[in-house]
Amino acid sequence: MGFLFQLFDKLLHVASSKRLVEGLIRHRVLAGAEHRYVIRRNLYSVIDIGANRGQFSLAIRHWAPNARIVAFEPLPNPASIFKNLFAYDGRVTLHQAAIGPLVGEFDMHI
Repeated sequence: MGFLFQLFDKLLHVASSKRLVEGLIRHRVLAGAEHRYVIRRNLYSVIDIGANRGQFSLAIRHWAPNARIVAFEPLPNPASIFKNLFAYDGRVTLHQAAIGPLVGEFDMHI
């Protein structure tokens, strides 16, 4: 029951924003609305490591509209969706790379 309530709550908040609805319909990205309680409107910059398709960055853009977002996503398919989602947002930068303690190329197990 808790999961359904959380999903309904998340969809309700997404439905209140034209941009979040567009992200869901056009790009199939459901904004991470569950993070809205910790996102402060006056954030200056955010680093999104493991950005996936942009769920968290989309929430940041909505609840902290002036924040600069620097995101990292190594996988080509999610990175492509992220790039399309933020194609016209000059305050979002995506680096198609992983972040970790070692330099080099590694296999990712999904």
